[in-house]
Amino acid sequence: MSNVPWEDTLVVADILKEPLEEIQWYWVDRFRANSLNLISGQRDGGKSTLLMYLAHKTLCGGTWPLLPDEPIKTGSVIYMATEDVMSEDARPKFEALRLDTGRGPLDDNKFLTIPKVVRSFESGAEPIDQAFRDWKQHKKKLENLISEIGNVRLILLDPIISFGGDVKGNEEKSTRDYLEMLLSFAQENKVTIIGTRHVNKDEKQSAEQRTMGSSSWQDVPRAVWMLAKHPDDAHLTDPQKIRRTLTLSKCNRAVYPTNLQFKLRSVSIFKGGKDDRGLPVCDFDSKPLKMTANEVFDIDARKRKAESLSKAHDWLKDVLTDGPRTVIDLKKMAKNNHAWGTVEKAAQKLGFISNELPRVSGKVTGYIWRLP
Repeated sequence: MSNVPWEDTLVVADILKEPLEEIQWYWVDRFRANSLNLISGQRDGGKSTLLMYLAHKTLCGGTWPLLPDEPIKTGSVIYMATEDVMSEDARPKFEALRLDTGRGPLDDNKFLTIPKVVRSFESGAEPIDQAFRDWKQHKKKLENLISEIGNVRLILLDPIISFGGDVKGNEEKSTRDYLEMLLSFAQENKVTIIGTRHVNKDEKQSAEQRTMGSSSWQDVPRAVWMLAKHPDDAHLTDPQKIRRTLTLSKCNRAVYPTNLQFKLRSVSIFKGGKDDRGLPVCDFDSKPLKMTANEVFDIDARKRKAESLSKAHDWLKDVLTDGPRTVIDLKKMAKNNHAWGTVEKAAQKLGFISNELPRVSGKVTGYIWRLP
């Protein structure tokens, strides 16, 4: 028998005896199922509209953008928002999606919300009206609700901080405790939780540092995605022409987490009404976004990238002005001064012409570039 005091011992587990569990995805390589996920974005960036898109997909089925062979697992949705009026915001947005796609809820899927005021019946006392602002206080009621409904696949928290009670988002311990409680709740009740959070205004910080408050907002969720307007569209005033970017900040165990972009298209539901300007729906691009989160949020990085492209453009123009060049020669010439990917973008900007060199034994030997 060991003489080591019990308080000085460690409880250990043998990793090789742990069961092998396959990762479950809500949206493959983007949001983890039965876990906690976060969308961190700019104000007026389209967070609530994106959440409504997720709710509609969960209730009504279909496929995700860029994943045409991955049918969506459907189920009921609980939508908790403190900044929306359900009859004026959430309900019309969902109806716009229903009309736009022709899809309504499948089977017995339910779209539920928990009112801002919850009536609690304490033993031997009069009913008490309480604001639903403390997840920990109402945790058991939520578990009972999920059990009663059955097949609840998604809970949306908009914004996520509104349901943390006294949690201050910039305090490390209280924020971590709250988020770890949500993560455990999702795992134990087999439900996906996706919350929203604002980014700060410090443009000198990297994308993962832009989520407001404690570092726990980045550390605890299994996936964090950044939502922002495309920097190249900053000059546009028409909301329907502005691209929105959804870029990866963190996604544990994702294999091919491509970034996405979409626009907000207006769909009319109150035809002939006094205020029928339409409701926004997400219209995703059919191709992935070739920008990182840091490139979207980091102004200095975008400036450096633009400067590099400008230099490559001027260099390539000077070189090709003297006559056509083979790609092999151009790569050698650019090697120490310009990234080849930047040179290719510069060539596209120049409107270059690429011709195949004579083949040898039917095989391609290379290409030659020239100015138009």
